[in-house]
Order: sequence, then structure tokens, then C-alpha cells
Amino acid sequence: MARMLLSSTCEEQQSVVRYLWAKGHSPSEIHRDMHGVYGDNCLDRSNVFRLCAFFQECRMNLSNSPRSCGQVTVSTPQNVRAIEAAILKDRRVHLRTLSQTFNISYGAVYDIVNDTLKFRKVSARWVLRT
Repeated sequence: MARMLLSSTCEEQQSVVRYLWAKGHSPSEIHRDMHGVYGDNCLDRSNVFRLCAFFQECRMNLSNSPRSCGQVTVSTPQNVRAIEAAILKDRRVHLRTLSQTFNISYGAVYDIVNDTLKFRKVSARWVLRT
């Protein structure tokens, strides 16, 4: 009879799934064995099947692999300067207008204006935060 483990990490259970899959166990057998050891803290059946499918596709590393294209950022110095110039030209400009003018998402424009440039709206005008 196996002992019950009261605590475990997700990575630990993923390693167990990988080990039992490598030994030739089916996903149903793996889940049944793991449920006997981990109890209610066990990975659910669908996740065991998903992990086995990953291993079947020869994807052995479950950690997040870096994206091939890299992270895209629109908060470039050129965009920051252009948005600052647009705000200084028209202090009543809306974020939506800036977003459409520079073809940048609303959230990115918001981050540039509030976090990078430190502007805030007062009486419908952009003023520098002090």
C-alpha cells in the first residue's frame, strides 16, 4: 500500500507523470496510481492526458519556452517623444485619439502617458504630475 502525500507541487506531479509515461503506463493508469498517492491534491484526469500528449509529441520540457519573435514593445523612445509632443501641442487630446494616430493600443498609450511621461488629466487637460 502506498503512503498518502499531503503536499506536493505541480512540477513534482508532472515529473511523476513523465516518469510513469516513460515506463509505458497509459494515462488512465497514471492517474489512478497518482490519485492513490496524492488523493484530492492529484492532477485531474484531463491534465494527465494533456501531459502524456505533450510527451508523445516529444515535447519533454514543460516550462515556458522563449518566444521565437521576442517580446514586442511599443514603448520605444520615438513613440514616447511623439506622444509627448502631441500632448504638449494639444493638452486636451484624448488617449483614444493618440492610440489611433500612432497605431498603438489604448493600453500602451495609457502606460506611456501615465507611467513613462508622468502626465495626468486635470479639468480635461494633461498636466505633469508633481
